[in-house]
Amino acid sequence: MNLHVASRILLSYHERRTSPDKPYPEYKSIIDARETVLAKFHPAFTLENIDDLSEATFRDFLAFEHNQHWTGLQRPTKHVCEDMPKLRQSIKRLLDENLTIEGRIDSVMQGGEFHVPGLAVGILSPILLISNPQKYGVWNGKSESALKLLNLWPDFPRGTTIGQKYSTLNAVLQDLSRSTGLDFWSIDGLWHVLNLVSQTGLEQALADEELEIREFFDGKKLETSGYRYERDPKARKECLKRYEAKCYVCDFDFFRTYGELGLGYIHVHHRTDLAVTGETSIDPYKDLVPVCPNCHTMLHKGASPARSVESLQKIMSDWAAEYDEDSGDEKPL
Repeated sequence: MNLHVASRILLSYHERRTSPDKPYPEYKSIIDARETVLAKFHPAFTLENIDDLSEATFRDFLAFEHNQHWTGLQRPTKHVCEDMPKLRQSIKRLLDENLTIEGRIDSVMQGGEFHVPGLAVGILSPILLISNPQKYGVWNGKSESALKLLNLWPDFPRGTTIGQKYSTLNAVLQDLSRSTGLDFWSIDGLWHVLNLVSQTGLEQALADEELEIREFFDGKKLETSGYRYERDPKARKECLKRYEAKCYVCDFDFFRTYGELGLGYIHVHHRTDLAVTGETSIDPYKDLVPVCPNCHTMLHKGASPARSVESLQKIMSDWAAEYDEDSGDEKPL
C-alpha cells in the first residue's frame, strides 16, 4: 500500500470522530484529552525539568487514567522507580537532541549504559511523543499491528538494533504525519481504530469460513474436528503477521480491490484438514496460510482431505499456460 492511500484511510477515520453516530468514541476521547495530557506531562519530560521528575509524576504518566491514551504502560514497570536518580538519568539521555535517536534508544535499552529494568521501547516512545508530539511516534503492539495491516511496516535487515528500527519506523510515521497533517498523538490514536477494524474483519472472516467449511463437512464431522478450537483468532493473527492479508494462492488482496471495505479481510486455511487432524496444536507460521474465499472453496472442492495450496497453484498455472498456448481461444464466461 502506498503512503497516499494509507493517509486517505487515516484521514477518513479521523474525520469520523465528529460524526453523529460516533463509530469509534475511544478515538474521539483520545483526541479530546490531548491538550490536557500534554499540559500535565510535557513540562516534566524536558531536559530542563527532568532532574525534578518525581516517582508520583512518572507513575501517573504510566497510568491510563492520567495519560488517557495507553492502557499497558504500567504492566512491566514494577521495579522501574526503585532507583529514581538512575531513571532520571536514563530519560535525560533519551531526550538529549544533541545525540542521534538511534544512539539514544540503544543506550537506554537492555544492555545499554543507561538501561533501567522495565524501560522498553513501548514506554520510551510514548515519552518521546509527550516530549515532542510533532517529531516522535510510538512503537508498540498496536502501532506495529496497524502498520502491518497497511503494508507500511519496514523490512529490517538481520542485526538491526532497536534504536535503528525505531529510527526507520519513526521516518514512516513522519511521512504519514506530513501526508495527513496530523500530529503523532492523533496518528497513534488511529492505530486503535485500525485494530478495531481489523478485529471486525477477523470476526466476519471467521464467520464466513465457518459457513464455507459446513459445505464440505457434515455436522457430525464438523463437531468432532475441533474446528472451533483450532480457528483461534490468536493463531490467525500470527499467521497474518507472516503472510499479510492477501491470498497465498492467487495473491488476491481485498483492500486493493475494495478499498477500506476490504481492509484486513481474508480467510485462513489449515494446510492439513481439521477433519484429519482433529484437535491438535498448530504452528501458525507453518500450518496456516491466508486464502481468498474463491481459493478456499477450490482447495476443498472435490477433495477430501483438501488439496494442497501448491497443487492448486499448479492447477492455476497449468490452466493459464493452456490458454496462453492458444491465444485464439476465448476463455469461458
